[in-house]
Amino acid sequence: MSKSSMLTLLVFLVAIPLLAQPNPSATCSRATLKGMYGAFAGGTILAPFPGFPPPPYAGVIVGLHSYDGEGNVKVSYAASFGGVITPWGATATGTYSVNPDCTISASVMASSGLPANFVGTITGWGMSQEVHIMYTDAYWVNSGTLRRTPPGRCTQETLRGSYALYGQGFASVPGFPPMLPGAHGGMILADGHGNLAGKETINLAGTSGPSPGAIR
Repeated sequence: MSKSSMLTLLVFLVAIPLLAQPNPSATCSRATLKGMYGAFAGGTILAPFPGFPPPPYAGVIVGLHSYDGEGNVKVSYAASFGGVITPWGATATGTYSVNPDCTISASVMASSGLPANFVGTITGWGMSQEVHIMYTDAYWVNSGTLRRTPPGRCTQETLRGSYALYGQGFASVPGFPPMLPGAHGGMILADGHGNLAGKETINLAGTSGPSPGAIR
């Protein structure tokens, strides 16, 4: 190998890790957080609310966050608080800010009148962009992730193929103490026409085994 070829190779090898590093001059702004994001968050409710179980109890929220790139956010969501279901259609609106180091803070008010505040960190870009959030309200301990949704509208065909299935929470089983901790993991197949099939393994209060029924 000639000296010039060896020098070119060394320059190339040095350039690879340099190119892989994030741009130290890049900064985030409100415009960094723009578009529609699918949201999932879960945790524990600590305060009593009329019509809900006595705390503490588990809470899970799924939703869609729409950020306008100028500091305004709209949320539509569904929730399960201690097994009490809030169906799709609940809404919240508010404002958000983004710091140059890609940390965020947001404050929203639900249509029920309950305020919610969260902080988070933006990672990635484009369709790989995620925001990891933690709620800061005293009435719950809750965290989750926002992920970009596909551009355009979704149909049944959007959900097609094999997916990993996992989750954890609490279950009430007849003949057992209430609110047993549980978790499950498995595979689920969506055919793109509205049908699901799969199998899973469950762990209920430390006892593991296959699910007694097929997923369909």
